[in-house]
Amino acid sequence: MSQLTEELVQKPPPLPILVEESEGRDILEYDPKRESLEEYLNIRFGPEMPTINDDKKSERDVKNFPRMVRMVWPEKTRLFILPDSWFQFFKPKTGETGGYAFFFTFITFLVSKQYLVIEHEAITGLSLAILTYFAIKKFGPQSRHLLCDTVDVSLCFSNFFLSI
Repeated sequence: MSQLTEELVQKPPPLPILVEESEGRDILEYDPKRESLEEYLNIRFGPEMPTINDDKKSERDVKNFPRMVRMVWPEKTRLFILPDSWFQFFKPKTGETGGYAFFFTFITFLVSKQYLVIEHEAITGLSLAILTYFAIKKFGPQSRHLLCDTVDVSLCFSNFFLSI
């Protein structure tokens, strides 16, 4: 057995301790102004329990394991679903079209070996995809404008309160 396994067997990770049994209450009843989370759940968090404050400890490896940051814009894609980074992998050896050649060759392989079965409903799916594409092209800018205004306002408010 490795040393890590022996340590886990000897000292398991800390878990909250149930203080007393009580009837279950609805999560919507919880009010942080009236009672703490420990009181509401009838548990006690031990001193070894991992919390959000662990980021401030010296043992936290922020350099190798940083917190995830929410992206403002999605990653660039090709063919609507494939990340651009997959195509950059093929570019040094096969040029610009290498990623496309691999993608379509792989799809052809899957169809020929019948791993990917195309049934009679595929035409319905294809027509639905085409209609969805044109609906997004026609109504997408208006809905994006409407939704982005809402998101921008909420981001401004959250950034304002975080700076206080």
